[in-house]
Amino acid sequence: MADYNDEPGPGEARPNVAYLQDVPEKPSLPDQKLVFGSDAIMDLVQQSGIFLDSKRFVDLKLKIDPEEAEEQFRLLLSEAPNPTPKHLKDWVSKCFFLEANSEFKEWDPEDWTEEAPTFGVKNVALNHVLKEVHNMWKVLSKTTAGDIVKDPAISTLLPMPNGFLIPGKKIFQVRSL
Repeated sequence: MADYNDEPGPGEARPNVAYLQDVPEKPSLPDQKLVFGSDAIMDLVQQSGIFLDSKRFVDLKLKIDPEEAEEQFRLLLSEAPNPTPKHLKDWVSKCFFLEANSEFKEWDPEDWTEEAPTFGVKNVALNHVLKEVHNMWKVLSKTTAGDIVKDPAISTLLPMPNGFLIPGKKIFQVRSL
């Protein structure tokens, strides 16, 4: 199956996920929460094809307590032992924030100023480009949302003590400053 494709390629069938109905009552996961540590949940969501790429689900932030999400998952499997993508979408929507960047909040770098540096450039058009690039720093500068700092178990994002930059509006990996 092709990477980052939610549809099977020519001649490929969607994987059979029926074996996942046998999720143990309480899997042994030392120091990990089930939602992000369970092979069964990860396999079922990833193999269902409800997201366009394989990284989207693991980047979602929980709306509810991890144990409650685990219980909701078990309830889903008790009602639909072989859940459809619609069942899984409903479970994900109930348990996770689907908005991009919900784990981030705006951050103003201490050294940022309204006035864009010109670097001695006299060309008006080039100065306009420099100003646009300068203003992007405000858009791309983030810090970890307070709820993740208080309860890191609700996200796979590690709480960062300082501000950081995301490399683009749709790219969520970070670099610490």
